[in-house]
Amino acid sequence: MISTVPLPVLIRMLGESVPPDVRACAGGLKHNTVHTVNLGLEGNELGLDKFMHWAYFPEEDTIFHRLSFPHHFSEWMVPPGCCSIQAEVSESVYRPCNRETPVQATLAGLVRLGILAEKEAHPVTEGGRVRVASVVTLNPGYIIYDLGHREKTRVLREYLRRLHIETRGRFGE
Repeated sequence: MISTVPLPVLIRMLGESVPPDVRACAGGLKHNTVHTVNLGLEGNELGLDKFMHWAYFPEEDTIFHRLSFPHHFSEWMVPPGCCSIQAEVSESVYRPCNRETPVQATLAGLVRLGILAEKEAHPVTEGGRVRVASVVTLNPGYIIYDLGHREKTRVLREYLRRLHIETRGRFGE
């Protein structure tokens, strides 16, 4: 079997039969949580280069650390006459996130950066461009590599191989 499930989640899914030392390794892997704010917008242009697929924002004054523009990957990613933005918002014990306001904070950041005009950052029903807005939470999100990461993942992969489970991908590795 090949699994892309995050290692800590996969170990939990295997239940109580997992040896305590293996469960401890899975529980010791550090990670953050990522909230993806997904926006579907009326109109097929954002004033960005059509070859711009994503951009990183390391500044502290934006809620998101990365924006991607799925409609630039393929026209099939959106309905005709629309465009899309996906914002990644990281959360950790060091950088908490107000889970009630990520859409509003993302729209405010897009306005501040000049990607959207103030009037565009409102729902279509209010004269803006926002047709749909949703949040998907990935927990775990990105793995935090610390000094114990390599050894813990080695123990986990060896245990899983004995069960004929191979792990792959960003989350499964």
